[in-house]
Amino acid sequence: MTFKKGQTAWNKGKKWNEWMSEEGKEKSLSNLKTDNNLGKKATSELKKKLSESQKKAWSEGKYKDRISQDKKGDKNPFYGKKHTEESIRKIKEARVNQVFTKETKEKMSISHRGFHYDLRKNTKNYAAIHWWVRKNKPKSEVCEKCGKKKDYTLEVANISGNYKRDINDYLYLCRRCHMIQDGRIK
Repeated sequence: MTFKKGQTAWNKGKKWNEWMSEEGKEKSLSNLKTDNNLGKKATSELKKKLSESQKKAWSEGKYKDRISQDKKGDKNPFYGKKHTEESIRKIKEARVNQVFTKETKEKMSISHRGFHYDLRKNTKNYAAIHWWVRKNKPKSEVCEKCGKKKDYTLEVANISGNYKRDINDYLYLCRRCHMIQDGRIK
């Protein structure tokens, strides 16, 4: 509701119980009467118990999933909007002098290339590990199993099947040798 200059609000100067409906009055008064904790401070034991229950709920993902669903698509407050040139410039200026620790840089590097380590499931992203191997293991010109030179790209194959972050646990193989290694063909 918009007001013109000099216009007053319909409830200005009135007490809440003058303009509230009878049903609303009863409901709010009953809430005040039945609220046993009104005006009391929570004990440190209760605070600790509440804190633990909230931490447990967050770690199990109860709230995270719900919040994620509530902010997807057109429900997101930034949906359909774009940063202005000025705001982009301000963001860039703020990040220019930002200093990160070595540990933070490593975490950022890992997250940007997709090597996500899920602590809850204790699993690693399969594709990201292969990407890491291709980045860190020198590329071979020939298949490391059959020794034939291939005109097409060689694939990264895991030897142990455990997908450890160990360069020696991977080979560059041609497609046929990779499928034999994985047991997909005989």
